[in-house]
Amino acid sequence: MYLTHAPLRLLRLIFLSIVPSIRAALVALMAGLVAAACGGGAEVLRPVYDVPVPARLTGVPVFDRVGQGDGHSCMLTPAGQAWCWGLNDAGQLASASRAACGDDDMFPCSSVPLAAGGTPAFASIDGGRFTTCALAVDGRAWCWGGVNDLAPQPLPTPVGASTDRFVQIDVGTFGGDACGVKADGSAWCWSARSPSTLRQVAPGLALKQIALGDLHACALDAAGRAWCWLTVSYPVLGSAFSGSATTPVAVGGDRVFEGIGVGAMHACAREVDGTAWCWGSGSVLGVGDPNAFSATPQAVSGPKFVQLSSGTSHACGVAADGSAWCWGENLGGQLGDGTTTARAAPVRVSGGLVFRALDAGGAATCGITTDGSAWCWGWNYSGAVGQPVVVRLVPA
Repeated sequence: MYLTHAPLRLLRLIFLSIVPSIRAALVALMAGLVAAACGGGAEVLRPVYDVPVPARLTGVPVFDRVGQGDGHSCMLTPAGQAWCWGLNDAGQLASASRAACGDDDMFPCSSVPLAAGGTPAFASIDGGRFTTCALAVDGRAWCWGGVNDLAPQPLPTPVGASTDRFVQIDVGTFGGDACGVKADGSAWCWSARSPSTLRQVAPGLALKQIALGDLHACALDAAGRAWCWLTVSYPVLGSAFSGSATTPVAVGGDRVFEGIGVGAMHACAREVDGTAWCWGSGSVLGVGDPNAFSATPQAVSGPKFVQLSSGTSHACGVAADGSAWCWGENLGGQLGDGTTTARAAPVRVSGGLVFRALDAGGAATCGITTDGSAWCWGWNYSGAVGQPVVVRLVPA
């Protein structure tokens, strides 16, 4: 039964608001304590949530675009229909269902992909913690989900006025904020609470892409230069980012980038020649140091990439040969190398698959291979990997 008692709902909201990698560690710790209470030397049945190697989704159509959220995943068919799976506590699957998945009935979710109905054809899709947004082929942005799980909004809703059109959109990794870039290079943001109200950010800059993280955002201007700013009005302890939505700060290094992504405490961008550059803090910088910190871009020690994606605390890229590489935190198996060990440099995703699209999310990663099949790996607690939870005997 879904919990509706206010104190329990508050505790659940706090738990779900924790960075996914930390959340995974907490669940593992709790499971270990329970197992220890059962006595040493014995085996106990326990759900296993980490899926550290790519798992193919079944019963789904062919896909060609992917967009990850914090605890859910979405893909688009060639015709532009959205399918989503994973956490659904705020309606981010475009479903009003409050049914749970797995053995934990506290979390509305679906490990079975669900088709979003009543929407136009979409060209791209992206997810955050509570929200999913997609860009229609006519440039109109549509969103569903809420700012939290207290008022789910599963019905896809158009953003802004009927004349507002975008060329690119991105959803923040926490809360319900999203932003988009218009054809004239102006950037506008909105909240899931009031998607009809737009507010301009980074005025004076002509942008081609914007990316939102937890407490900061970054963008590329028309020349490919990177700019970043904090999305909160207070200093963030330990952050490599500064500035504000009205006064973005130019990223040092004077490099020209083709794409950019933002996570909880980092940003990564792909240079024209395919080199990946990251800045911020942690193993996700990909420079071989798990405690790395830099306010200026550092070259990732790995292959050249044709596509790059930033998750909450990990990053992934697709090389020219279609191989997938990931680095950063890995408590849920989101790097796909068969382990749950963090990597401070890129490791190749297991399976020898050839990808044409890939996206890193909260603690899960999903990709589409050249035949259009969908594959996911990582933390499957809310069904974000699109697989039923496995229960097996493990040492107590």
